[in-house]
Amino acid sequence: MLFTAAQAGIAVLTSSGPAHALTNDPNPSLAATSYGASLLDRLHEYPMHTAGVLGFIMAVWLGIWAARKQILENPAAHKQVLSWTAGIGLGITVLGGLPLALVGAGWLHVDENAVNALGMLSHISGMFGGPGYVAPFGLIVARITRLSVPVQAISALGQRSLSGYLFQSVSWMVLLAHRVRDEQAFVPRSGRDPAAPARVLTWEDDFHE
Repeated sequence: MLFTAAQAGIAVLTSSGPAHALTNDPNPSLAATSYGASLLDRLHEYPMHTAGVLGFIMAVWLGIWAARKQILENPAAHKQVLSWTAGIGLGITVLGGLPLALVGAGWLHVDENAVNALGMLSHISGMFGGPGYVAPFGLIVARITRLSVPVQAISALGQRSLSGYLFQSVSWMVLLAHRVRDEQAFVPRSGRDPAAPARVLTWEDDFHE
């Protein structure tokens, strides 16, 4: 993390080329015109994708450790750990993503090499946001004294998190893959979008994950 931050800092300070705008180029498989073509593209994408997510092993290990210590099951007894996790995790995520956000907003003008370095910094620092976001919810749970209907609903989803995750994955594929749906077909002449509730439910399910 520190090495990546240092690299990004040096890249920004030594930036000398033309200003490079922040772009969001899709993977070839996402832009493929057919399902078969997307499968072929994924054969080339998966090795790099797998290498790119190896860093999440640390986050998985942290989750296993927290589960064994029952930190989220008994947050009242671990308020100090949760407070430190929230402060450090969210702090690293915000600070690490801020430079790239400034580039996207047009307030920081650097060359392509610096943009790529800031993108890597944002990606790595973003992994700290997972535990950073979870910890405040643990602190909120520690203050709950009455199990209201919304709290029971969220708790029930948490107990079935894998089922919820699989449901939102299928929902994303059905609702958002351009090969499955035609965007214009969902927007009648009235201008209303009947698919909007389904999208909101999918995003909410994704949020709970």
